[in-house]
Amino acid sequence: MTEYHYHNHTVTEKRAPTDEAVKLLREMEQAARDSIIAAVSVVDNNFKGAMHIWRDPISCLNRYMFIYTMNGKRSEIPVDVYDHYTLEQNIEAVIEAVAKRVAIDMLQEPFTKLLKEVNFRVSR
Repeated sequence: MTEYHYHNHTVTEKRAPTDEAVKLLREMEQAARDSIIAAVSVVDNNFKGAMHIWRDPISCLNRYMFIYTMNGKRSEIPVDVYDHYTLEQNIEAVIEAVAKRVAIDMLQEPFTKLLKEVNFRVSR
């Protein structure tokens, strides 16, 4: 006796993007760019700095003082690191502290201006 089995198979056709799909993608990307409310640009920062290092035997600290001038404003960043830390730990601590402070000093004014402008436009 012969038995017949019938199966339904769904065939999915996979194609490369068509010109129309690419055009639609470009339109969506442009719409996303157009929906940006505002942007900030940090172009010019006149920056000069120097690092001073000394060891404090009483507190067992390596003391670092990064003194810099950016856009005419002078700032000092003190960083204290225990002297039993490795050289890599000292470097990491100093870079982290200096980078954070310099970034704040560099970006605070333009970001504050931008956010006030955007908030004004959004809240109206």
